[in-house]
Amino acid sequence: MTEAIESETPVSEHSRSALGRLTLLLEVTDGTEKVTYERRWPEAGSARAWCEQKVRTAPAGATVLEIRVLEEVWGRQHPWDATASRHIPQTLQLGVKTGEGEIIWGARHDIASGRARRTRG
Repeated sequence: MTEAIESETPVSEHSRSALGRLTLLLEVTDGTEKVTYERRWPEAGSARAWCEQKVRTAPAGATVLEIRVLEEVWGRQHPWDATASRHIPQTLQLGVKTGEGEIIWGARHDIASGRARRTRG
């Protein structure tokens, strides 16, 4: 019996990106409205800076619900996947707005790709 060995293909720099996402709760005349901003950047540092800028320029009284940056690669989730290539999240980093209005970023966390790992035994 032959065993298929899954090899990781090196990811080129041009196929990496980062998605910055900011969700706010805004006061409107008849209640509140949840608004999400997101933008894709070539790297996580730019995405974090963009999120911080959006928080600084948010309307007065806006409540920050979520700040996150996803680092992604472009490709297919599984080697056998026949669907079109897409952005696949690799790491997640969350931010928290302090009482002084600054953003504190947590550590980056790897996101499980869902790819089954094979072990020999």
